[in-house]
Amino acid sequence: MDAKEITLTVDDREPESIFRRLRDRGFIVVTERLDFADITFITPTTNRYVGIERKTWGDLLGSVRRSQPGSKPRVTHFHHQVRGMLAKFDISIVLLDGGFMPTIAGGINVKGRPVAPGAFYQADNALLSVQQRGIVLAHCLDSEALGERVMKIVSWCDKGQHLFGNGGTF
Repeated sequence: MDAKEITLTVDDREPESIFRRLRDRGFIVVTERLDFADITFITPTTNRYVGIERKTWGDLLGSVRRSQPGSKPRVTHFHHQVRGMLAKFDISIVLLDGGFMPTIAGGINVKGRPVAPGAFYQADNALLSVQQRGIVLAHCLDSEALGERVMKIVSWCDKGQHLFGNGGTF
């Protein structure tokens, strides 16, 4: 599959570096304001509508702790995004963009800053919860390789390899 055959719609609030990495890989990139997900596309042969929510570890930690305005009972911003993706897309993916370093104390460092173990476990629990709802988790440890990782996601979704039943990881 050639990336030049794939049109990605990317949320206009994403950093310019994301657009560059996707274009460098050969994708056709269209910019639009998206309500849910940061990157969307339609698979070339199976015509499935796919939404990818790109999260850095810092984004994830913030969105699992921040409430969605006006929600009762309290719904985190992350779970609001997940609900919207599940309603809108045939395949929903959370792509964790970038790595982290574990600490001796059981926490993590994100971009050289320590994250308390409690915050890390809260994020981990949120990821487990969304997998149970059918969201697929993907990882891109090297942000510079984002275009290549998205290409693998496109191929994987187009081949129907996303059908784990209850989410999954790749």
